Amino acid sequence: MQLQPQEIEVWYLLPAIRRELCRELVARGLSQRETAKLLGLTEASVSHYFNSRRAAKVKLSATFTSRIREVSKQVAMKKLTAYVAIQLLAAEFKRKGGLCYIHRSMEKVPAGCSRRLGEVCCE
Repeated sequence: MQLQPQEIEVWYLLPAIRRELCRELVARGLSQRETAKLLGLTEASVSHYFNSRRAAKVKLSATFTSRIREVSKQVAMKKLTAYVAIQLLAAEFKRKGGLCYIHRSMEKVPAGCSRRLGEVCCE
């Protein structure tokens, strides 16, 4: 079965973003309980993300992880909701071709998928 870009986003990208947000928020001094509340997750989920028991397959670039660090500061200060932060980060990641990178690391992409900068993945 060929994975659709939306499946890759839901199963791999969003959890990887949550994982990094959890790590960053805890590193900023928030408890796992506070982090869970901000992200709309359970404390157990935060623990799993924090300890890479969830979303461990996807390795994000240092550049994108740095971007998540910037956004996590706004979430921690409650200047940005986690919902908006995750949507913003996912859109940036996809716009820069990251979704295609994940797709290619998971399976052979469909014939004719020739992503170029600025195009939507797998069109």
